[in-house]
Amino acid sequence: MRHDPHHRRWRRQGLRAARRGAEGPCAQLRAGGRAHRREHGAGGSAGMNEKKSNWHLSRFLIGGYVVLAVMVFGLGAWAAVAKISGAVVIGGSLEVEGNRQVVQHPNGGVIEALNVRDGDEVRKGDVLVELEGDSMITELGIVEGQWFEILARKGRLAAERDGQDTITYDDEIASRAKDSPKIAELLKSQQQQFEARRKLNEDESNQITERQKQIQKEIDGLLAVQTANVEQVRLVKQEVTQQQTLLDKGLTEIGKLLALQRTLADLQGTAGQVEANIAENRGKIAELEINRVQIDSKTREEAISELRDLEFREIELREKRTDLKEQIGKLRLRAPVDGVIYGNTADTLRGVIRAAEPIMYVVPKDAPLIVRGHVLPTAIDQVHVGQEANLRFSAFDSRTTPELKGHILSISADAVEDKARGTRYYTADIQIDDHERDKIANRKLLPGMPVEAFIGTSERSPLSYFVKPFTDYFARAFQET
Repeated sequence: MRHDPHHRRWRRQGLRAARRGAEGPCAQLRAGGRAHRREHGAGGSAGMNEKKSNWHLSRFLIGGYVVLAVMVFGLGAWAAVAKISGAVVIGGSLEVEGNRQVVQHPNGGVIEALNVRDGDEVRKGDVLVELEGDSMITELGIVEGQWFEILARKGRLAAERDGQDTITYDDEIASRAKDSPKIAELLKSQQQQFEARRKLNEDESNQITERQKQIQKEIDGLLAVQTANVEQVRLVKQEVTQQQTLLDKGLTEIGKLLALQRTLADLQGTAGQVEANIAENRGKIAELEINRVQIDSKTREEAISELRDLEFREIELREKRTDLKEQIGKLRLRAPVDGVIYGNTADTLRGVIRAAEPIMYVVPKDAPLIVRGHVLPTAIDQVHVGQEANLRFSAFDSRTTPELKGHILSISADAVEDKARGTRYYTADIQIDDHERDKIANRKLLPGMPVEAFIGTSERSPLSYFVKPFTDYFARAFQET
């Protein structure tokens, strides 16, 4: 059997590979043993080092926990025991004590003259703005004409009522007559009417007097007739007596006696008629005297009736005149106090001012300034009159402007509603303490500047500040609705 050389070569290579394969596991075992010995020696030293590191780390952790516990318990103890002062912070602004004075007109009008501008100093009573009022002045002239006419008539009628010889006029119309020819003419007309009425009454009275005199003369004539008649009756009676005596003696005829008796009867009848005429004429005199009294009485009654009618009209015109004079007086808007003008909106001639609309403001001169703050209803129980407050003026640099001390002057009795913001607040007036202004003497305080007021409240622990929101929340949360 022939052996191929290639076959032998392949066989040799296979044997070598088999030997290497057999030697591989043994070599790996030997290498693993050596590595295990090396690792065993190195592992012992590493374990020792790791134990030492864990010990040092544990000490640091324990120390940190101790420090943290001390801090937590210390902070908690401080929060529970320490006391800090609370404060209510309210916003406000500087206001003039007694408030700024607003200039406005109740009815509005058209501007006729402007006499001031913003920043001008004015004195009380100075005319600031003049409004147009020609129509009211004309109406006042008409009303005054009617009113003065009534006053003049009342003066005349009062004199007629009281039977005076002269008229006493109202003081106002008498003084106006000195400067007004129209009113003087009115008084002159009433005087002429008074004198005419008086003369008419005097003429009627004189006529009555003359008639009484005539009647009295008739009475005097009748009295003379009566006296003569009495004498005739006496004489006739004597003759009748004589004739009766003669007739009884038969010395005369009965016819003569009867004739004398008829004559006596006629004389006695005439005496009665004369006496009746005298009484009638005396009655006429009395009646005429009554007429004289009625003339004066009628004049008084007519005067009283006219005065009664004029009284209501005079009151009506007086009130209307007073109202017009007030309206005309208000056409000149005057400064209510000494001060400085600001916020002037009347800057155009012939411009229209609306009723009750602020035209300008007058800040009282040298008036003290106060801080007017708004306190929320939730904090009003912590604010009271006399309480101290620290005032911070936010318009100035806080680094260079110190806080000022003040105290609460007053607190509004009820909350004020701000309809624009939909909130309610109490008004607190805070007065700056004396000599505090000296701290900011180089600063000019003006009304309207914003101010923050810090009002100290009772002392509380920090823990109560932290816990209170939660307690309040739970107090509301557990309530039944």
